[in-house]
Amino acid sequence: MPSKKNRKTNVIVFGTGQIFHELKTYIYDNYNVIAFADNDMEKQGAYLDNIEIINPQDIFSLKFDKILITVTGSQKYVVKQLIEFGVAKEDIILGVNFLMLNDEGNSYQYYIDDQLDISFKCQLSGCAIIPVEKTDFKWILPTKDAVILPAMISSGGFSLKELDAFFLLANKYFGEKKGVFLDVGANVGTTSLVATKNHRVSEVIAIEPASENFALLQCNIYLNKLHNKIRGINAAVSDTNSIVNLLVSPVLPSDNRVRSGNICSENTKVERIMSITIDSLVKNSSNEIVFMWLDVQGCEYYALNGAKTLISSSKNLALQIEFWPLGLKETNSLSLLCQFCKEHFSRYIDMKEYINGDEVVHNIDSIDSLSVKYKKTHTDLFLIP
Repeated sequence: MPSKKNRKTNVIVFGTGQIFHELKTYIYDNYNVIAFADNDMEKQGAYLDNIEIINPQDIFSLKFDKILITVTGSQKYVVKQLIEFGVAKEDIILGVNFLMLNDEGNSYQYYIDDQLDISFKCQLSGCAIIPVEKTDFKWILPTKDAVILPAMISSGGFSLKELDAFFLLANKYFGEKKGVFLDVGANVGTTSLVATKNHRVSEVIAIEPASENFALLQCNIYLNKLHNKIRGINAAVSDTNSIVNLLVSPVLPSDNRVRSGNICSENTKVERIMSITIDSLVKNSSNEIVFMWLDVQGCEYYALNGAKTLISSSKNLALQIEFWPLGLKETNSLSLLCQFCKEHFSRYIDMKEYINGDEVVHNIDSIDSLSVKYKKTHTDLFLIP
């Protein structure tokens, strides 16, 4: 029987999504997971790795040492929820900090402050943005982004495997054509800057709607002396040139969403911004759009519908889109996107499968089934004419 000194800490893991799966090996190596907790009622009562997923209200029915939170955008709400249940803040571990462990030590840290809110500190700065310097690029990043920031600190990049895979597939299906990389939903430039390193990218057009993200995008462009290679545009992309509402996420700068209808509430920050069509953008361009990377939080159909001329006329366009059923349902465009893809493409590659080593080329008619497969999550699709 192991001594008490060497006994692993008994933890309840709150959250069973992407962050947990990235940390899964680390957690199991260092902790004894006695249960999972999740606010999703559909998950409660199920088992993950033979460990039950319980209702958070039932946590005190178990003898635990710590609660380990593995959610990101809602982590501050989960912290307050647990404290309201009676969990001491000293017994709450923010798993997102494990994503930032690197060779330089854990200089950056999310923590629970005196107001029981989530704050961020590092050795360099205590403000809302911090500098992060890696081998290839220098960055200024928002401290509240608990998805992009940890990846940038630990590995110097975000979605690097996905971008490498995209360029490999572009070369395989469209050849060595050189041209413009269109980054739609560019955020602070994590894809745009890295794309400039590919010898086939002659120029990057980075489109980002949120004003704060766009300001940081411009800073990162100039900080890395890429202002002659990357052109930033502060706009949303849709199928009309108009004014739209952008819901600005208070906790996750990478999850701002263009939405219509009755969207305003007391705590909702809304920016009124210009929307443009991709066809109008490239109409007078002298350079050919060869790559398009599209991630617009559920507005993919409207962005593609505003690029019909480009998609129909270009034989060299390598196109990858995010496929997120929940977001697409929010914009009433899930069936519209599937139909658009059937009309303009013949095949697709599920990039989540591809990254995991399974290069299956699916017939486009099977795209409808993805709404069930990715009911609670998302993937990216590489579309082939």
